[in-house]
Amino acid sequence: MSGHDYQAWQHQHWAESADDWEKWAEAVAPQAEGFNRPLIEAAGIGAGHRVLDMACGAGEPSLTAAAAVGPSGHVTASDYAAEMVAVTERRAKASGVANMAFQRADMADLPFDDASFEAVICRFGFMYTDAPDRCAAEVLRVLKSGGRVALMVWGPKPSNTVLSVAMEAGNAVVGMMDEDAAAHSSIYAEEGSMTGFFERAGFAEVKETDLQFKPSIPATMKFWTPIVGMNLGSAMRGMSQDEVKAVDDAIAAAYAPFIEDGKYRLSAHVRILSARKPG
Repeated sequence: MSGHDYQAWQHQHWAESADDWEKWAEAVAPQAEGFNRPLIEAAGIGAGHRVLDMACGAGEPSLTAAAAVGPSGHVTASDYAAEMVAVTERRAKASGVANMAFQRADMADLPFDDASFEAVICRFGFMYTDAPDRCAAEVLRVLKSGGRVALMVWGPKPSNTVLSVAMEAGNAVVGMMDEDAAAHSSIYAEEGSMTGFFERAGFAEVKETDLQFKPSIPATMKFWTPIVGMNLGSAMRGMSQDEVKAVDDAIAAAYAPFIEDGKYRLSAHVRILSARKPG
């Protein structure tokens, strides 16, 4: 689809998915820590820092970053969909988190002053912008001299079975995403594919680091329920019980080959780009 059509689809998709992400946010929070911590470390986030989280979704890693910067620091949670920002704000207030602000923002056109932040982070959001060069330039602009950016994206689908199998099998039944939309989650799967955007923008110390995990999950657990609920839930709301069961059965069948000794033997592969603003 064209850039305009894709961005329109993105806005509608995330706006309609916000309720589902809020529903599952607490349940998936413990697993999210395995992704949050390496990202926060790559951005050099510490006490007293001002941090921008782009594509905050349901509140991670914004909430984890808010704890890392402490009461003397501050985190701005932003997202392309105002509905997602509202979810993050509700979760922050429910948890008594006071050192945060909430702002609807396009990462390629950030509504913040120059040199506003010591760090910018983005977890699983950069692959959805249709203007990566502009995004890199905007991140450079809003960072203070010496500030750091850290972005996390998904690696290749074959080494991301914990996510890709559920999404492909579920979407084959639901038909929510066309081929173009489904492919965007792994658009930067190739090593080095993000580096050029940030080098052209003027960043120093640009590097990409791979992290791979090998989850082992009891075969009695339908671990994919939150994945499906968050990503396909908006398209499944009008389904009958039989139709929902058909989705679940298709995903279970797709994961059956991964069962070994009573456990699902799966993989997760992410890549972190980190860089520093000169000065």
